[in-house]
Amino acid sequence: MCLSLFQWANFRSTKAGIKLHVQLDLRSAIPEFIQITPAAIHEVNILDTISYQIDSFYILDRGYIDYERLYRIQTLKAFFVIRAKENMNFKCVKSNKKNRSLGILADQLITVQGHYASINYPAKIRRIKFYDEEHKRVLVFLTNNLDLEATEIAKL
Repeated sequence: MCLSLFQWANFRSTKAGIKLHVQLDLRSAIPEFIQITPAAIHEVNILDTISYQIDSFYILDRGYIDYERLYRIQTLKAFFVIRAKENMNFKCVKSNKKNRSLGILADQLITVQGHYASINYPAKIRRIKFYDEEHKRVLVFLTNNLDLEATEIAKL
C-alpha cells in the first residue's frame, strides 16, 4: 500500500498495510462482520468486537490465541477451534481413543500450564493432533467442544 495515500495504515516507517477481518456465516456465505484495521494492530484484539452466537463455531488461526478471550467464548456458550502454537505448555488429563487411519494422532483433554494461561483459561480444553495426508503435515487444534468427533474438528 502507498503510505502517502493511506496514512492511517502505518505499519513500518516506510510501509503501510491493512488487515481485513471477516466473520463468515457458512450457511449463507455472507459476511456477518467485516473490519479493516491497520496492519500494526494485532488480530487478537478483534475477538473483543465480535458478537458470539450460542452453539456457533468460531474457527481461528493461532495468531488469535489468547486464553482469556478464548475462555470468554466458552462462557458465552459458543465453540472455538484454533491451531495451537508449537511451544504450548500443557498437561494431559485424559487421552481419548486415537484413529491413525483417519489421521488422528492424539485426542486429549488437557489443562493449559503457566501462571497466566491457567488463570485465564481455568477449564479443561481438548487438544487434537491431526496428520494432514494431502499436505503431508501435522496440525494441532484446540477446541472447547467435547462432543464432535476428532475428525470433524480437524475438518473444521
